[in-house]
Amino acid sequence: MWVSEDAAPGVLKKLDLTGAVLQTITVGNSPEAPIFDGRNIWVPNRNSLSVSVVRAATGEVLATLTGNGLGNAYAAAFDGE
Repeated sequence: MWVSEDAAPGVLKKLDLTGAVLQTITVGNSPEAPIFDGRNIWVPNRNSLSVSVVRAATGEVLATLTGNGLGNAYAAAFDGE
């Protein structure tokens, strides 16, 4: 299971079945509701005006998306493609 934590800096945490932290990945400030597309986790970072793309299998941050009018993102959606 993955959860976001609104800390400075914001982090995404991978938990095991007991809730123990297995991995911590630094993402942007104020990470909100992450989504999973079947391979990657997309994390809206409200105060960073960005979205972090994290490979779920490894925890590697693949990209940090900014611009194109992106601002104050709280959530994202996956259309299945």
